[in-house]
Amino acid sequence: MALAKRGARIVVCGTGAEREACERVARAIGDGAVSLAGATGLLEQAAICARARVAVCNDSGLAHLSAAVGCPTVAIFGSTSSAWTAPIGERVRIVQHAPVCAPCFQRTCRIGYGCLTAVTVGEVERACEEIAA
Repeated sequence: MALAKRGARIVVCGTGAEREACERVARAIGDGAVSLAGATGLLEQAAICARARVAVCNDSGLAHLSAAVGCPTVAIFGSTSSAWTAPIGERVRIVQHAPVCAPCFQRTCRIGYGCLTAVTVGEVERACEEIAA
């Protein structure tokens, strides 16, 4: 939301199965945000990434696609291993607070999601500013 408040236009991307969640995120951001979840194929998504000033992604294929087309990419990692699975490139920044139990590669966590909730908005913003400069 902080980037949108500074005038950035935000495109929230995801699969058709993620449409509802992506639409909630876009609504929470407010004016200047739109969800394209489920509305693009791989080629269209690559074009969107190539034109973006910066991509903020979770540990996903979209992070790899963004980095592959040369988009400055900030990838947020939780319990997985950024050393093993991070996107590659000089214009990639990783934001992660790996707990002692990482990497676990589990989709659900029985002890909470401290590895993700420890990542702050400020850290992501700083990574965006650094990589997009």
